[in-house]
Amino acid sequence: LEIMSGTGFFAKCLADKGLDIIATDSKEWNLNDQGNVLKIDAIEAVEHYKETMDLLIICWPYMDNIAYQAIKSWGSEKPILVCAELGGCCADEMFSAAFKCEFLEVGHQNFSYIRDHFYIGNYVQINEEDYYNK
Repeated sequence: LEIMSGTGFFAKCLADKGLDIIATDSKEWNLNDQGNVLKIDAIEAVEHYKETMDLLIICWPYMDNIAYQAIKSWGSEKPILVCAELGGCCADEMFSAAFKCEFLEVGHQNFSYIRDHFYIGNYVQINEEDYYNK
């Protein structure tokens, strides 16, 4: 399951390699229909598909609380694959604290001045009060 997939390009590349994948996005940012992307927000998608999917994929999560809420809903039982500049221009502090991960060396090319990397990991529970009281 890929959430916040935008145009679905990453999911399409994986599907072209034979992976069974569902790409989802709220599409709030774009009125054009991307045929291979289901219109459903990230948290709803996780709730709907988490029992039937084996892996959650998030590429370039927004710098808000949505990615954190999504991995919290996904739980700690199944892995999460993330492509992002963690600690940079992707997701929030709560996401970074709750996503315990390992760096994956995949040999991809980054955009100029962006340090995107792939990570594989799981959700771990954090004390949310530590972040709300800052």
